[in-house]
Amino acid sequence: MALYRAAEALGIEVEVVAAYDSWARAVATYNANLPHAIAQVVDVKTLAQDDLPPHDLVIGGPPCQPFSDAGKRTGHDDPRNCIPDFLRLADCMPFVMENVKPRLLDPYRPGYWSEKLNASEFGDVTSRKRWFYSSHLLHVVRTPGSRRFREIRDHAEDNRIVAMRSYPQALTPIDEDGFPGSLTSHSHDQPLRSGQSHPTQDEDVMGTLTSGKGGMSGFMKVALRSHGSNYQTLHDDAFMGSSTSDSTHNLPTIPGVRCVSLLEMQRAHSFPEDFDWGNATKTDRGKMIANSIPIGMGTAVLRAMLTALGGRR
Repeated sequence: MALYRAAEALGIEVEVVAAYDSWARAVATYNANLPHAIAQVVDVKTLAQDDLPPHDLVIGGPPCQPFSDAGKRTGHDDPRNCIPDFLRLADCMPFVMENVKPRLLDPYRPGYWSEKLNASEFGDVTSRKRWFYSSHLLHVVRTPGSRRFREIRDHAEDNRIVAMRSYPQALTPIDEDGFPGSLTSHSHDQPLRSGQSHPTQDEDVMGTLTSGKGGMSGFMKVALRSHGSNYQTLHDDAFMGSSTSDSTHNLPTIPGVRCVSLLEMQRAHSFPEDFDWGNATKTDRGKMIANSIPIGMGTAVLRAMLTALGGRR
């Protein structure tokens, strides 16, 4: 998708002639959304360069698990390391590669251009940082923009609590600007008035709104799960950090905190609202978003690459 945006900005025509991934769900999602539905489920370690159709540019992101701080960090010795295979298939062709660490090409082909970029510098509502490598010297133009968490907020998640029980033996409705009272052990099991509903167990942990102190906007805090099971709270002027595949669930009971929603993750990475996820489960959808390159950042890199190639078709 980023390739098409970059080409459109430069007024040139591009065609994807081949696309490969070992994950069938990702391949199906790619084919459902992009004009060239030619992606195939393939292990790149089994591909030879002769298997590729004629092409002018190779773009890829070899698996980051061997190098990610969240993994075992076995690096180039990890059997999942596909960087040598990426370079073998690219051979002497122009290429763009993305990953999580610097100097990853040094053991194989030192001297190529590389740079760490932050997605928030390109209009995406995430502070995800990634290293890009290229066969060409790229002049990537940063266009930060003013988008923040407030513009991607999933208000349907904010407004799930309708009413809760408070003393003495009465139900207190909660509106969007209100503050709930203290939750009690029987907040779920007392009769309700017409038009009201009990909060669920999941909603209980969303019960406390922020007070507006410290720059908070008066909305509920939203937590983004990060490595080490730590949680950062987000307010309306914040960027999301690097989301993980379990950012949308497994949050412990923390008063006033909820997980980010899948819709917020999608918007933060600049995916279109009508993006087709097919029959992907929530977990698979979270994995695809978390492992994707935020589209604004990817567009800027590929636009720089297409410019370096002189608008080659």
